[in-house]
Amino acid sequence: MPKQVLINILSNAVKFTNPPGKITLTVERTAVFEDQSTLRFVIRDTGIGMNPEFIPRIFDTFTQEDSSRNSKYGSTGLGMAIAKSIVELMNGTISVSSEKGVGTEFTVVVTLQNSRHSYEDGIGAGPVFRRADGYPDAGDGRLYGGENDPCAAG
Repeated sequence: MPKQVLINILSNAVKFTNPPGKITLTVERTAVFEDQSTLRFVIRDTGIGMNPEFIPRIFDTFTQEDSSRNSKYGSTGLGMAIAKSIVELMNGTISVSSEKGVGTEFTVVVTLQNSRHSYEDGIGAGPVFRRADGYPDAGDGRLYGGENDPCAAG
């Protein structure tokens, strides 16, 4: 999955979550088929949340719920529209749920090609994907994200 999608969602979570708020990123492998794995990325925050009326427009270009807060950070209202386009180009899905004053949750589901590399190859030695219960995957857990680093998603 392109890093830019996660960076955008996480950046928004940081922008709209005041201390001592909480932001979590959960990655779960939900399916494996031949040389591909389907992953679910869930980003939750305890930030300011959104009005229910705004949620259907969050992926529209140049759309912002509160332009005064966004102008402080130089936002254009394009980030979520671009993120949705990238995810859809990958035949994935992106969804959002939110409650004003409680927080927001984004869910991104994409299928990625498993990496041909492992730790023993010495390429992209990084974190191993872990199941939701915290235990390492039965396999090597490495996934190929389609970016320059052959193990970018792992």
